[in-house]
Formats: sequence, C-alpha cells, structure tokens
Amino acid sequence: VYSGGDDFVVVGAWDRVFKFADELSSQWEGLMPEGERLTFSAGVQITNPQYPIYEGIDQALRLLKNAKEEGRNRIDVMGVVMEWGTYREALEKAKWFKDQVRDRDNQEGPITIGFLYRMYDILEQYNKWHTDRDPIGLQYASQLATHIQRNIKDNPAGDEVKACLQPLLKVGDETLLPHFRFILDWVVLMKRD
Repeated sequence: VYSGGDDFVVVGAWDRVFKFADELSSQWEGLMPEGERLTFSAGVQITNPQYPIYEGIDQALRLLKNAKEEGRNRIDVMGVVMEWGTYREALEKAKWFKDQVRDRDNQEGPITIGFLYRMYDILEQYNKWHTDRDPIGLQYASQLATHIQRNIKDNPAGDEVKACLQPLLKVGDETLLPHFRFILDWVVLMKRD
C-alpha cells in the first residue's frame, strides 16, 4: 500500500496481522549476515473496517515511530512497545490465556471475559504507579490479588492461571506487567468473533 525509504505499510486482516508481523521479523533476522546489525521495527494498529484507512495508517506510523524511539528492533502493538522476543512470548501467552476463557465452547475455562475486562482497570492503577509514580497506583497489587481470589476457579486449570498471574502481584516485577495490556487486547479481540 505504501513505501517510502525503508518504511512500508501493510494492510491486512486484524486476526492475521499479529502472526504476520512475527513471521516478517523472523524472516528479516534470517536475512541478516553474521555480525550485521540492521534492525526491523513495526507499528501495528487495529481498526474497524469503517475506519478511514489513511487514519489507521497514520496511527500505525506513529506506533512505528514509538517503537524506533524505544530503541529500534521493536514492535508497538496498539500502544505497547516490546522487543521482538518479548512480543513472541507475549503472543504465545495471549494464545494460552484465550484458551482459559470460559465460553460456550469451553465451559470449564477458569476465567471469564469479564475477568479480563476488569484487568484493564487494574492495569490503569499499575500505570498510575509505573508511569506517574502516583502512590495511589500501588493499589493495583491488592486489587489484583482480590480479583484473582474471587474470580478464578479453584481447580487445576485455575491454579495454572493463578501461577501465571503471580508476577503481576510483585511490585516492581517487570516480566509480565509492561506487555500484559497487549495480552488482554489480543484475547479480547480474538474472543469477539
């Protein structure tokens, strides 16, 4: 659709763009000769079909700029910037979380889509602390602990989800929190169909 210098834009189906970005990045890495350090950065914006394409492209280009400003060789997916390895791990974690959501096809799922929507509010609290250093944001850990205790089934699958969410409870643990917003967005998008 667009190409300028070494930047280009791809427009595609929202449910395939995540895997496409991963595959493109992996292929790019495979093309680089030993010792070469050329980077590949991306910006991914999801919009609805009625949204003006030029607006979506402008948003994606802003996300690309964010990814480059964070240190290059990264992807910014709907406002969450990650290195490619982290993106791959987050994508796998998102796929796993999707399989844990209780719905008509998975009556035994240990979490509900409502659980995930409440996680957005908890992440906002985390961001108050992490970004603004607002002490009120530290409430996210206690809110999350209560949310987990009240809403995840006590069974082996629920215990697995609880174990997966444990890093989120540790104030200052940056292994899962910075990209958990992407995981939530991905699962919610995939569960819409």
